[in-house]
Amino acid sequence: KRLATKVFNASRFVHMQLENTPTTDLSVITEPLDIALISLLRDVVRNATEAFERFDYAGALHRSEDAFWSFCDHYLELVKTRSYVEEDTAGRRSAHATLSLGLRTFLRLLAPFLPYVTEDVWSWSFAGEGRQRSIHTSSWPSLAEFEGVADTFGAETFNAAVEVVTKIRGAKSSGKRSLKWPVEELRITGSSSSLAAFDPVRTDVLMAGKVIDGGFSSMEGEPPDRDRFEVEVILSAEPAQATNDL
Repeated sequence: KRLATKVFNASRFVHMQLENTPTTDLSVITEPLDIALISLLRDVVRNATEAFERFDYAGALHRSEDAFWSFCDHYLELVKTRSYVEEDTAGRRSAHATLSLGLRTFLRLLAPFLPYVTEDVWSWSFAGEGRQRSIHTSSWPSLAEFEGVADTFGAETFNAAVEVVTKIRGAKSSGKRSLKWPVEELRITGSSSSLAAFDPVRTDVLMAGKVIDGGFSSMEGEPPDRDRFEVEVILSAEPAQATNDL
């Protein structure tokens, strides 16, 4: 029930972003965060397909569901600001194409386990002629569907973005502030490789975290425990409108 509800709500959000005109031109997917999400999709399609071929249905569901929750809880929040802009920018087009491809992929991966809600959502705008009229007769997602997207950013970049934005949210929750509360200063410390993985998605993270202009800094060092980064978050004293540090 929880997963079915999440599928419905996340799908409604994506369709609102796309205004019922799903984007199929993958050449516009150029933003690092979006490319990293496509890398995640490649992995889950490969793993779920292999699991089904072994008749490992539980394994297929586990891999698909884990990736879908990450898509909902992290990617949708990270890309929201860029997706919401009114201007027809390259970043907005990249976000919309990724949202469309991501949702179409996850719906088909989850259709064997949630046949009714996925069929309903598919009918909103993805249904077409012939086999595409139903999600249950449409083609199973394949790696060939992602060939139009460069494979330049992968899981490390996506996970770096997720870790930092999650720690920003945690600081706001501990401070009993809303997620929209601005961040005065954000300081991250990590290895050179971790910082290099984070840098391409820095803009999306700062926008999602509501970090004010000029409030970000980073330095090379060893984070505690097994984390990629040590993250220090200083919240603003007033709930002023935040801007992003480019």
